[in-house]
Amino acid sequence: MAIHYRTPEEARRRAERWREERGAEEARALTRTANRIPRIDELRDLLGRVLGSPGEPQRNNPGGLALLDPRSGAVRRLEAAGPGAIPQDWSGDRKRLLYRARDGSRFQLWELAMDSGEVRPLTRGRHSHPEGCYAAGGRLVVTVLEHSREGFRSWLALSAGGGGGPYRALSQGPSDHSPRCAPDGRAVVWVAEARRGQPELRYRRLGEDDSPLRLAAGVDPTFSPDGLWIVFSARTGKRWGLWRMRSDGSARAPLGPLDLDALSPSVSPDGRFVIYVASEAVPRRQLWLRTFRGGSQRLLPVPGEADSPRW
Repeated sequence: MAIHYRTPEEARRRAERWREERGAEEARALTRTANRIPRIDELRDLLGRVLGSPGEPQRNNPGGLALLDPRSGAVRRLEAAGPGAIPQDWSGDRKRLLYRARDGSRFQLWELAMDSGEVRPLTRGRHSHPEGCYAAGGRLVVTVLEHSREGFRSWLALSAGGGGGPYRALSQGPSDHSPRCAPDGRAVVWVAEARRGQPELRYRRLGEDDSPLRLAAGVDPTFSPDGLWIVFSARTGKRWGLWRMRSDGSARAPLGPLDLDALSPSVSPDGRFVIYVASEAVPRRQLWLRTFRGGSQRLLPVPGEADSPRW
């Protein structure tokens, strides 16, 4: 599987920087009043999900793209992708890996050919395209992130063949993100936030003009390999737990216990397991594995730190 990986030393430096910035943020919060909070703070949660955790020093401890063997825990860094690369999706034949990387002042989508190691850019332009997935017909579904003096706005768009423009809008925003394409590339599920802090999953068939289907509250959706199920994270009380449902929103049920905050799920190619990100000690990120039926779970012994799994 593809992951975003930090070595033990990179993870240690990130944790130190996180603690420093967390302390500074808490100190600043004591002096704030409600009418003095700038608009960028209101949208920082969106940037956190799209570009990394709020305040996280990505440039100082960027980590990189890697392959993980879940059986042995062996990690192989994919240096060709450059620092800070984060996996997005596998092509249907698993010969190409879509990932995000910084391109100057923007984030864009790139593709890595697994047999040759060749990389090529797929998106470009004045907007960032920090997320994406492979759609049918050689196209991409991408998150378009608009930077302006007023802040940030994001929506989903469908590319032309090969991943480039022109782009056709699939949603209106203002805070749409986290697209995941169905295995056949003919549908997409994503997160829409019309109101801050109220994420809701939406589903749409590509190539059709019908309105998106509103599913359930949640984040980080992904399809099962057969396309019949959507696995996602939803808040239950104080925890983010894993859930599953049909693509029409029916048969919704929790997937296992709620003893850890479980985010960023990905289902194994055989449909038997779900890997996800959780933490026993913030801010460290760890990969956990449980069965698709929600049974036993275990920690994957990955040296360092791993997140953003794409199985």
